[in-house]
Amino acid sequence: MTKPRVPDSILRNYEAVEAEITKLKVASQTQKLVEKEAETAQKRAIIEAEKISLVEAIELNRSLAQKLSQQRVAEIENEMHAAKARAQADAEFYRVQREAEANRLLLTPEMLQLEAVRALANNTKVYFGDKLPGVFVDTNLLKPSVG
Repeated sequence: MTKPRVPDSILRNYEAVEAEITKLKVASQTQKLVEKEAETAQKRAIIEAEKISLVEAIELNRSLAQKLSQQRVAEIENEMHAAKARAQADAEFYRVQREAEANRLLLTPEMLQLEAVRALANNTKVYFGDKLPGVFVDTNLLKPSVG
């Protein structure tokens, strides 16, 4: 059997079609390659953005923990200051209360009469007579109290 002979025009047409098909396949493969490269670049960008986001989240958490720690230290210092002020106020109140109680016990009518007599005795100007105003000497202070 002999090989059939294809006319030259059909052979050239067939070769042109085959060349076009090959060009189409090359173009298709090039397009797929470009798409894969773009997809890879996009994935790289996403990974880089996620990495930056994670680093920022860690730094934010660290900063937040530091601020919370500083706030707690400030609260403790405030509590210490308030406790110290409260203790000083309580001590002053106790001192004033004891002083008032001592004065209440000390300032009896007899003691007040004694102090009035001492004050009059220390006065360098002594006035005698019936015409002196009652402001200078309260004679009720000089009388012993009955009680």
